[in-house]
Amino acid sequence: MRRFALIVFALISLGDWSLAQGSRSNLTGLWLTEDGDARVRIAPCGAELCGTVVWQKIPYFDDKNPDPAKRSRPIVGIVTLSNLKPDGPDSWKGTFYHFDEGVTLAGKVKLLEYNKLVVSGCVIGICGSDTWTRVNESPAGR
Repeated sequence: MRRFALIVFALISLGDWSLAQGSRSNLTGLWLTEDGDARVRIAPCGAELCGTVVWQKIPYFDDKNPDPAKRSRPIVGIVTLSNLKPDGPDSWKGTFYHFDEGVTLAGKVKLLEYNKLVVSGCVIGICGSDTWTRVNESPAGR
């Protein structure tokens, strides 16, 4: 999860919604982070897309949150990707809450193929990316 967290990313749209409208549904679903520490469900939230942490290999709390009232909440259930809006074919920009550091960042998501997603971003000139893999849904969603 550290590597995932160090990647800092998210999304604020500069693009045209119509460019990615057809592939919007291809982005939705359950995704496993590159290091296998977490699963994030990407789903519609209003006119945009959001990603919510639905599973962690080792559950922990949002103890780095700048708001002391939120430091005891579990990471599972937190919206980590928000405001995802199209930014070209199979590409979205938006906001990422980096819970390992307690910061919110801007970043990008790029669908490489149906089952591969690259999440990338930068903070203070340090950039990184992570490749997520689509998870086949089970009845429990895990």
